[in-house]
Amino acid sequence: MLSHESLEEIFRELIGTSVKKLEADISPVIEEYMVDVTAGLATRPYLVSKVVYINDLLRTGLDSDGYIRREYLRITGDMALCISGIFPDSLESRKTSFNVGDYIDIGAAAYGNINVDIFDEMSEKFPEMVDILNLVSMKITLTSIDLANYIKRRRMIDARASRK
Repeated sequence: MLSHESLEEIFRELIGTSVKKLEADISPVIEEYMVDVTAGLATRPYLVSKVVYINDLLRTGLDSDGYIRREYLRITGDMALCISGIFPDSLESRKTSFNVGDYIDIGAAAYGNINVDIFDEMSEKFPEMVDILNLVSMKITLTSIDLANYIKRRRMIDARASRK
Protein backbone atom coordinates (compact mmCIF):
# COMPACT_ATOMS: atom_id res chain seq x y z
CA MET A 1 0.00 0.00 0.00
CA LEU A 2 1.27 3.47 -0.82
CA SER A 3 2.03 5.88 1.99
CA HIS A 4 0.19 9.19 2.26
CA GLU A 5 3.44 10.99 1.34
CA SER A 6 3.92 9.00 -1.87
CA LEU A 7 0.26 9.56 -2.78
CA GLU A 8 0.83 13.28 -2.30
CA GLU A 9 3.82 13.15 -4.65
CA ILE A 10 1.81 11.28 -7.28
CA PHE A 11 -1.15 13.66 -7.08
CA ARG A 12 1.11 16.73 -6.96
CA GLU A 13 2.61 15.63 -10.28
CA LEU A 14 -0.75 14.69 -11.85
CA ILE A 15 -2.49 17.88 -10.72
CA GLY A 16 0.48 20.08 -11.63
CA THR A 17 0.67 18.72 -15.17
CA SER A 18 -3.12 18.99 -15.54
CA VAL A 19 -3.08 22.64 -14.41
CA LYS A 20 -0.40 23.38 -17.00
CA LYS A 21 -2.14 21.47 -19.77
CA LEU A 22 -5.45 23.24 -19.14
CA GLU A 23 -3.69 26.57 -18.52
CA ALA A 24 -5.87 26.81 -15.43
CA ASP A 25 -5.87 29.98 -13.38
CA ILE A 26 -5.44 28.21 -10.03
CA SER A 27 -3.27 29.59 -7.23
CA PRO A 28 -0.49 27.39 -5.80
CA VAL A 29 -2.39 27.29 -2.48
CA ILE A 30 -5.49 25.86 -4.16
CA GLU A 31 -3.37 23.44 -6.17
CA GLU A 32 -1.77 22.18 -2.94
CA TYR A 33 -5.20 21.91 -1.29
CA MET A 34 -6.35 19.74 -4.21
CA VAL A 35 -3.29 17.53 -3.71
CA ASP A 36 -4.12 17.13 -0.03
CA VAL A 37 -7.78 16.30 -0.70
CA THR A 38 -7.06 13.74 -3.41
CA ALA A 39 -4.21 12.07 -1.51
CA GLY A 40 -6.40 11.97 1.57
CA LEU A 41 -9.10 9.98 -0.21
CA ALA A 42 -7.41 6.76 0.88
CA THR A 43 -6.72 7.82 4.45
CA ARG A 44 -9.66 9.91 5.63
CA PRO A 45 -12.27 7.75 7.35
CA TYR A 46 -15.16 10.20 6.92
CA LEU A 47 -15.18 9.56 3.19
CA VAL A 48 -15.97 5.86 3.54
CA SER A 49 -17.34 5.28 7.04
CA LYS A 50 -21.05 5.24 6.12
CA VAL A 51 -23.55 6.25 3.48
CA VAL A 52 -23.87 10.01 3.56
CA TYR A 53 -26.05 12.21 1.39
CA ILE A 54 -24.20 15.28 0.26
CA ASN A 55 -27.25 17.52 0.44
CA ASP A 56 -27.69 16.50 4.11
CA LEU A 57 -24.06 17.40 4.81
CA LEU A 58 -24.54 20.80 3.19
CA ARG A 59 -27.75 21.42 5.11
CA THR A 60 -26.14 20.43 8.43
CA GLY A 61 -23.19 22.71 7.71
CA LEU A 62 -25.38 25.66 6.82
CA ASP A 63 -27.52 25.12 9.93
CA SER A 64 -24.50 24.93 12.28
CA ASP A 65 -22.16 27.52 13.77
CA GLY A 66 -18.43 27.97 14.30
CA TYR A 67 -16.07 25.03 13.92
CA ILE A 68 -18.84 22.50 13.23
CA ARG A 69 -20.14 24.69 10.40
CA ARG A 70 -16.69 25.07 8.82
CA GLU A 71 -15.90 21.35 9.05
CA TYR A 72 -19.22 20.20 7.60
CA LEU A 73 -18.96 22.71 4.76
CA ARG A 74 -15.32 21.83 4.07
CA ILE A 75 -16.07 18.11 4.04
CA THR A 76 -19.08 18.72 1.78
CA GLY A 77 -16.96 20.76 -0.64
CA ASP A 78 -14.17 18.17 -0.58
CA MET A 79 -16.58 15.30 -1.27
CA ALA A 80 -18.30 17.21 -4.06
CA LEU A 81 -14.90 18.02 -5.59
CA CYS A 82 -13.73 14.40 -5.50
CA ILE A 83 -16.97 12.91 -6.77
CA SER A 84 -17.47 15.43 -9.59
CA GLY A 85 -13.77 15.58 -10.44
CA ILE A 86 -12.41 12.07 -10.02
CA PHE A 87 -15.51 9.87 -10.01
CA PRO A 88 -18.06 11.59 -12.28
CA ASP A 89 -18.90 8.28 -13.98
CA SER A 90 -20.14 6.92 -10.65
CA LEU A 91 -23.04 9.37 -10.82
CA GLU A 92 -24.07 8.02 -14.22
CA SER A 93 -23.71 4.36 -13.24
CA ARG A 94 -25.90 4.73 -10.14
CA LYS A 95 -29.47 5.87 -10.20
CA THR A 96 -29.13 9.12 -8.28
CA SER A 97 -31.12 12.30 -8.33
CA PHE A 98 -27.92 14.36 -8.51
CA ASN A 99 -25.78 14.89 -11.59
CA VAL A 100 -22.26 16.32 -11.94
CA GLY A 101 -23.63 19.85 -12.27
CA ASP A 102 -25.48 19.44 -8.98
CA TYR A 103 -22.30 18.31 -7.26
CA ILE A 104 -20.44 21.31 -8.69
CA ASP A 105 -23.16 23.64 -7.38
CA ILE A 106 -23.17 21.98 -3.95
CA GLY A 107 -19.37 22.05 -3.69
CA ALA A 108 -19.15 25.69 -4.73
CA ALA A 109 -21.92 26.61 -2.27
CA ALA A 110 -20.24 24.71 0.56
CA TYR A 111 -16.83 26.34 0.02
CA GLY A 112 -18.45 29.74 -0.52
CA ASN A 113 -20.22 29.62 2.85
CA ILE A 114 -17.07 28.96 4.88
CA ASN A 115 -16.27 32.69 4.77
CA VAL A 116 -12.50 32.35 4.47
CA ASP A 117 -10.77 34.02 1.51
CA ILE A 118 -9.15 30.86 0.13
CA PHE A 119 -12.48 29.00 0.22
CA ASP A 120 -14.21 31.93 -1.47
CA GLU A 121 -11.65 31.61 -4.26
CA MET A 122 -12.18 27.85 -4.38
CA SER A 123 -15.93 28.39 -4.63
CA GLU A 124 -15.39 30.69 -7.61
CA LYS A 125 -12.89 28.31 -9.26
CA PHE A 126 -14.80 25.11 -8.43
CA PRO A 127 -15.71 24.22 -12.06
CA GLU A 128 -12.08 24.74 -13.09
CA MET A 129 -10.91 22.55 -10.20
CA VAL A 130 -13.32 19.83 -11.37
CA ASP A 131 -11.87 20.05 -14.91
CA ILE A 132 -8.37 19.58 -13.48
CA LEU A 133 -9.43 16.51 -11.51
CA ASN A 134 -11.31 15.13 -14.54
CA LEU A 135 -8.01 15.18 -16.42
CA VAL A 136 -6.25 13.55 -13.45
CA SER A 137 -8.96 10.87 -13.39
CA MET A 138 -8.46 10.15 -17.10
CA LYS A 139 -4.70 9.84 -16.56
CA ILE A 140 -5.23 7.44 -13.66
CA THR A 141 -7.68 5.35 -15.69
CA LEU A 142 -5.34 5.22 -18.67
CA THR A 143 -2.44 4.27 -16.44
CA SER A 144 -4.37 1.42 -14.81
CA ILE A 145 -5.60 0.18 -18.21
CA ASP A 146 -2.06 0.34 -19.61
CA LEU A 147 -0.74 -1.54 -16.59
CA ALA A 148 -3.44 -4.21 -16.87
CA ASN A 149 -2.69 -4.64 -20.59
CA TYR A 150 1.05 -4.87 -19.88
CA ILE A 151 0.49 -7.56 -17.24
CA LYS A 152 -1.77 -9.50 -19.63
CA ARG A 153 0.81 -9.31 -22.45
CA ARG A 154 3.62 -10.23 -20.04
CA ARG A 155 1.71 -13.36 -18.91
CA MET A 156 1.13 -14.41 -22.53
CA ILE A 157 4.81 -13.94 -23.34
CA ASP A 158 5.87 -15.85 -20.22
CA ALA A 159 3.40 -18.67 -21.02
CA ARG A 160 4.77 -18.98 -24.56
CA ALA A 161 8.34 -18.94 -23.32
CA SER A 162 7.66 -21.69 -20.77
CA ARG A 163 6.15 -23.96 -23.49
CA LYS A 164 9.32 -23.89 -25.57
